[in-house]
Amino acid sequence: VIKRICIEAESSIKDQSFLSKFRMSGLPQLSNKLEKFLGLLKNASDDNIVTDRTQVINSLQDVVEVITQDIMAEGHG
Repeated sequence: VIKRICIEAESSIKDQSFLSKFRMSGLPQLSNKLEKFLGLLKNASDDNIVTDRTQVINSLQDVVEVITQDIMAEGHG
């Protein structure tokens, strides 16, 4: 999914259609989700690996969801 998002972004930049295929209004929400995700990665510890792993996975899923539902105009397409 992430690779497909990257391909779509790169393709739309080359085609000069990025602003019509991606909604910039979702960027603040994406920024918040990425900040949470990176914070979880930074603070992950071996002592609590199961909980940390679950939180990291859920946070990454939130990031992908914001990109596909709020930023990409064609969503999961």
